[in-house]
Amino acid sequence: MKKTLKKIVAHPDDVAALKALAESCGKEEWNFSTPGQVGLADDDDSVEVENGRLTKLALTFCEISDFGPLAGLTALTSLDLSSNDNLSDLGPLAGLTALTSLNLSFHEKLSDLGPLAGLTSLTSLDLSSNNSNKGIADLSPLAGLTSLTSLNLSGNGKISNLKPLASLTALADLDLSRIEKLSDLKPIAGLTSLTSLNLSNKNKLSDLKPLAGLTSLTALLLADVRKLNDLSPIAGLAKLTSLNLSYNGDLSDFGPIAGLTKLTSLELNNNDSLSDLGPLAGLTALTSLNLSSNGNISDLGPLAGLTALTSLNLSYNGDLGDLSPLAKLAALTELSLYGANKSRADLGPLANKKGLTIEGLTDDEG
Repeated sequence: MKKTLKKIVAHPDDVAALKALAESCGKEEWNFSTPGQVGLADDDDSVEVENGRLTKLALTFCEISDFGPLAGLTALTSLDLSSNDNLSDLGPLAGLTALTSLNLSFHEKLSDLGPLAGLTSLTSLDLSSNNSNKGIADLSPLAGLTSLTSLNLSGNGKISNLKPLASLTALADLDLSRIEKLSDLKPIAGLTSLTSLNLSNKNKLSDLKPLAGLTSLTALLLADVRKLNDLSPIAGLAKLTSLNLSYNGDLSDFGPIAGLTKLTSLELNNNDSLSDLGPLAGLTALTSLNLSSNGNISDLGPLAGLTALTSLNLSYNGDLGDLSPLAKLAALTELSLYGANKSRADLGPLANKKGLTIEGLTDDEG
């Protein structure tokens, strides 16, 4: 079935620039047969126009050789150039000062962020996964982008110095995951507007003290932070509703999270030293709890009062012992017990609970 086309009418200069970029990107489905307009499929939202000027453009997964035509698209407020293997020079973007959203993720040759320094209207910037041989290391061009509320630097292994981020006090969402050289969080200690922070995956972090003042945080990801052994600095982050502490083999004391009573989602899977669930007893707002692959858990008593739980993963914990504490979890709809060597008979009243899906029971193994 042939797709219907919608006609986008724009300034001739914008259409000419768009045509040059489209040809380089291989956008053969874009129709430029009528001067001053482009025909797009009805479901193609990669181009938007306001008052005759292009305001939104998405050119992803392209092999564009010349990004020069972008320089004239000065009305753009949203630009997505993710996964353009040939992008190395951001010079054509330097004058796009109306941009509020920019996606430059997944590039093989990108390293110099200098041309972004003047894009002070940006509120959202995605620079994730630019981990080539050169890669992004110098963040100083971002220091003046003080309107940013969302910044993604995930997967840039050459970054080690976060000092340029200290001035970005409007940031609410910051992703610093998969940055292997990351060791010092002091530069972000003053980013008190942060509500979401991702520090996961194989970095060199050990000291969380700079996080102690980030009391607006509602989501914190600290998965696979291999040197992490002290959670006391996050004990006062009382607004947290989501916390991921999975894959932290050196963590043994989970006491500091006992007071995080607004948590609704908690990931504690794959923590070999976790045995005492006592600190979880008062987390009565929890609706989702992952305790899988923690081989030392045997006493489920502290879970008995978590009556808001709807999803509980206890898979691959060896002998979990008595399951009777789970009988009081009236809201539970999903229970995973793979590798626990438990049958329906071990569940007591839970076995026949209406609306509960139980996975991993020996009765169900074929």
